[in-house]
Amino acid sequence: MDFQDFLGWKKKFLERNEGYYPKFEKSWFEKVEKNHEALRNFIGGEMIQRFYKLNSQQGKVDEKDCKHIIDQLLLYLPYYLEEYGYDRSVFLSPTVANGTHNIIRLGKHVRTYAEQRTREGTVSPENLKNIEKLLSELGQVWAKAKTSESELVIAPSTTERGFMLLGHYGPDPDSCFRQGSDKTQHKYIFAQTPHTFVITISKKHPKKPKQINVARCMGFANPSFTTFSLNNYYFLPKFPEGDALQCIRMLFEELWKDKAEFHEDIVRIDDYVFQNPSCNWCFSKGKDSRPTGYQLRSNIKNLRQFYCIKCGIDGGRESEFLEVDENPSCHRCFESAEECEESHRRTFNGLVELYDKENKVKMVHPDIAKEYSKCSKCNAHMALTHNIAGEDICFGCLETHYSECELCNQICEDSTIKDTGFIEVCEACDKLGLQLIGDQ
Repeated sequence: MDFQDFLGWKKKFLERNEGYYPKFEKSWFEKVEKNHEALRNFIGGEMIQRFYKLNSQQGKVDEKDCKHIIDQLLLYLPYYLEEYGYDRSVFLSPTVANGTHNIIRLGKHVRTYAEQRTREGTVSPENLKNIEKLLSELGQVWAKAKTSESELVIAPSTTERGFMLLGHYGPDPDSCFRQGSDKTQHKYIFAQTPHTFVITISKKHPKKPKQINVARCMGFANPSFTTFSLNNYYFLPKFPEGDALQCIRMLFEELWKDKAEFHEDIVRIDDYVFQNPSCNWCFSKGKDSRPTGYQLRSNIKNLRQFYCIKCGIDGGRESEFLEVDENPSCHRCFESAEECEESHRRTFNGLVELYDKENKVKMVHPDIAKEYSKCSKCNAHMALTHNIAGEDICFGCLETHYSECELCNQICEDSTIKDTGFIEVCEACDKLGLQLIGDQ
């Protein structure tokens, strides 16, 4: 999507969704484009789609298959359910959804709870080992749960539109990145930071002929694209986290043509972009590989820290800068910029001559000049032109370089007009032999 196409989409999006948007939008757009060139080359485009089939877990396991395990766990941890407001059914699946972006992994949760009780002295070290053994057995029951084949579509995106839609994908209506929320600016900072991306996962609607988003997350890659880190995961109710992870793993293994090793709880983002603590995943290239570059330093230029495009002065607030060529300018450089006679916009790139409808010259911003026709002969921008043989010709060039055929009345370039001695005709009329011989 080029800048003008983006502006058209952005206008409609912001009409429906008010909230923060970068003041210096062209500067922001250009940084998004530049800082994602390498990642786009690696994945094969600014946005791609992949279709994967996998065995998806359907619902919960039958309690009769794990009743003895649950009973034993509750003997060791009698207050676990009461403290968290759960009932026995919580043990029938490996994860517990808490809203749309927080998933509790039950095995890890129970183990952490038991370890805390051990430190407090209410669970003995020996019983802690028994609890870990029971959790392992419960994991085997979960692994044998009923599955069915599911087809998912995964789409990593590096487009400006993809980043702006964070909070508007369907599974993430309560995201703090949504337009109008308290951290909307964070997604624009994330978007202009190198090697960042958004991933959506969708599946076929059960009743309608369309795809629906069932999950989305954000992420970033290291410069060598051997480690991809993921954060801020949102999902629809009942969509298994395991399906998302399997689908993401399949994507990276296809891109790498190698195994993907999964890691958890190591991804870090600086304070300029909010990181949801419930999703902290990382994949590295190669079996038994270790990740690198899983800490992100955000690019805050011209969003939180501003620089004059002309002299480079930096460190001021947004209110201290004016706009020149859709970029920030200090007041001193702003005064040195040329002002368009039509739009009053300022530019450092030089004004362009524009001939108005009365054939008078105006000096206008280059972007304004582009909106008008350009004479094919002299390259001047004109409010009014004549179309001759598919070319736009200004009045001045029409007067000096063109004549009218006295037989067919077509306007033709002087170099193609032939003087027969009686009248001036175009090449076409001359070839047809349509010459006036004179009155007899």
